[in-house]
Amino acid sequence: MFQRIILKKVSHPIEKRPDKELDWIIDSLGLISGRDIHHITRKIISQLLEETYQHGYTNVNKLSFKILENPQKINYHLRTLSETGFLYRKGHTILLREKTLEETLKEMKQDAINIFDKLIEIAREIDKQKIKELCD
Repeated sequence: MFQRIILKKVSHPIEKRPDKELDWIIDSLGLISGRDIHHITRKIISQLLEETYQHGYTNVNKLSFKILENPQKINYHLRTLSETGFLYRKGHTILLREKTLEETLKEMKQDAINIFDKLIEIAREIDKQKIKELCD
């Protein structure tokens, strides 16, 4: 399974407002590309959270209607968010990875830990092999 995880150290907002803090989370996870000048990803995530808290899921047509963007643009951004493990699709249904943003972030954190654990395991083997080669 392919999963793209990006972490950026971004200054926490001074204002303690949910919208500013959500922007900070989105920026810290690298969920926005430089080309998203209309902040569609932020709108999608914000609406996805609202729909998840109310109904447990959403779909492209509902997102398209709520944030006033065409379904093709919504699908493009959803594919990118899906690659990060932030959400997933089940047919036409779009679901946040877990029931809450907090639980979703905890799962994504565990993904990163698992990836680093595997990288460290492989690095240990490389180190052993290289040290053995130098000693021979």
